Amino acid sequence: MTIESKRRFSAEDLNTVGLKSSGPWLFLLSPLRKAVGLLVLNFTNVTPIHLTLANLTCAIAASLLFFQGTLGGFFAGAIVAQIGFLSDSLDGSVARLKGTGTPLGALLDSITDYFRVVLLLFSFTFGVIKLHGEESVALWSLLLACIYFGEAFLSTVLKGASRFYSDPIHWPLGVRDRWLLSAMQSLEQFKLRLVIFGFNEREALIFFIFPILGLPYQGLIVGTLLAIPFLGLRFFLDLALMKQSLQKETTS
Repeated sequence: MTIESKRRFSAEDLNTVGLKSSGPWLFLLSPLRKAVGLLVLNFTNVTPIHLTLANLTCAIAASLLFFQGTLGGFFAGAIVAQIGFLSDSLDGSVARLKGTGTPLGALLDSITDYFRVVLLLFSFTFGVIKLHGEESVALWSLLLACIYFGEAFLSTVLKGASRFYSDPIHWPLGVRDRWLLSAMQSLEQFKLRLVIFGFNEREALIFFIFPILGLPYQGLIVGTLLAIPFLGLRFFLDLALMKQSLQKETTS
C-alpha cells in the first residue's frame, strides 16, 4: 500500500490523542508540532521508534555542540536539542493514531528520555565551565540533577505509600488538596496544567531559550531556582491525586 492510499489524518486527530493537559512550552510549540505531526503521519512511513531514535540522535549531536564551550556551539546545540524534543513530543501520538506502538518502543522512549537529560546536562555543564571558567556551575548542575531525579523518587515514594497504606482513613482530603484538585480541573478545560513550570519548561529554558540568547550559565541558575518551588507544588498535587484515587476506590 502506498502512502497516498492511506487514511489522511487531520489536526483534530492529533488533538484527540494529544496530551490531556500541557504546559506553556508545548502550547507555544503546538502549531509547529501539528504541522510536523501531519507531515509525518500523512506523507511518510516514519514509525514511533524512528522518532525516538531521532530524539536520541539529536541529544547526542546537541551534547557534542555543548561540549565545545562556545556561544556558537550553545546556539546550534539549543536548536538541535529542540528538534529532538519535537520528535519526542510526537512519538506517542503517532503510535496511537497509526497503531504502530510496541512495548519495545515504549521502553526505548522511557530510556531515551532519561539518557537525554543526563547527556545534555553533563555536556552543558562541561561547556559552561569551559566558556566561563566557573567551576561553581557544577554545583548548580548537581542541584538540578537532584531535582530531576527527585521528581521520580517522590513519585515512587507516593506510589509505595498508597500501596502499603491503602486505607483512605490515613489519607483524608484536606483544604489544600481540594484547592489543588479544583485548580487542576479548571485548567484542564483549557488543556493547561497547574504545574506551569515542569519538565518541558525547565528543559526549554535551560537548553534552548537562554543558550539562544547567549546566556547559558544564567539559564542554568534561573532554571534551577524556578524548578525548586514547582517541585514542591508537583509533590503536593500528586499527593492530592493519590488521596482522591483512594477515596474513589472506597466509594466505588
